[in-house]
Amino acid sequence: MKAEMDYITEDEYRWQAVLNRDAGADGQFVYAVRSTGIYCRPSCPARRPRRAQVQFYSAPDEAVAAGYRACLRCRPSGEPGNSEQAALVQKVCDYIEANLDEAVSLEALASSVGLSPFYLQRTFKRGLGITPRQYAQTYRLGRLKAGLRKGDSVTGAMYDAGYGSSSRLYEAD
Repeated sequence: MKAEMDYITEDEYRWQAVLNRDAGADGQFVYAVRSTGIYCRPSCPARRPRRAQVQFYSAPDEAVAAGYRACLRCRPSGEPGNSEQAALVQKVCDYIEANLDEAVSLEALASSVGLSPFYLQRTFKRGLGITPRQYAQTYRLGRLKAGLRKGDSVTGAMYDAGYGSSSRLYEAD
C-alpha cells in the first residue's frame, strides 16, 4: 500500500477533497478555477469544475496574488465554516434549550429565526449533522443523565430534563 501512495501527488489528494467536498480540508488549501477566475474552499457547494481548469493554493492570499477573487458562496478568505450558519444554529439550539418543556415544532422554530421550515432543517443539519428534533432529544437525555449522576430522583431528573411524563422518556428510546 505504501508503494502505491508514493505515486499519488499532493494535488491528487487535494482534487479528491474537492470532489468529496471534504470540509475537513477547509483551511488547508483553496482551489482556483481558471475559467471563472474564482477560488473556493474544498467543501464549496458550487458545481465542480473540470480538473484541467483547477489550480491549488496553500492559502487564499496566494490565490488573490494570482488574480483570483473569493467565491461568494463559501467565502474562503474567512475562517473555516460559515459564521452566519453557525450563529443561526446556535440561536436555534438556544431556543430549543429554553423551551425543553414544550414540544417545539419545526414551524415554531423556523418562525423564531425568520426562516422557512425546510431551509432551517437543511441548514441546521448541515451545521450539526443532526436535525433539530434529534438535538432536542439528545439534549434532554443529557440533562436527564446529569440529573441522575447528581443524585436526583428518577422522576425529578425526568421532569427537570423536560420530559412531561415517563411515557415520553420511554418513547424517546
